[in-house]
Amino acid sequence: MATVTTENGLQPAITISWPANPNNKEMAIFRKRKSAKTWEDQIAQIEGSVLSFTDNNVEIGTAYEYWLVTNSEDSNGKKYSAM
Repeated sequence: MATVTTENGLQPAITISWPANPNNKEMAIFRKRKSAKTWEDQIAQIEGSVLSFTDNNVEIGTAYEYWLVTNSEDSNGKKYSAM
């Protein structure tokens, strides 16, 4: 889910959110312009318990895509990553 906000001429922002997953240890967030063919550098590294992220470095009229990569551990102690 994504929400775009701007109020009274303030800097625009995009907030993305996702459902909780108790197995998440940490999450990396990548962003690219929708027209780009490759992903930009990682824009954030957050704790696995966090359920949203606000990107304040966006431009009005530009479409973006976000890729979230989790570092999780299942009930058997096995680590895995997901997109």
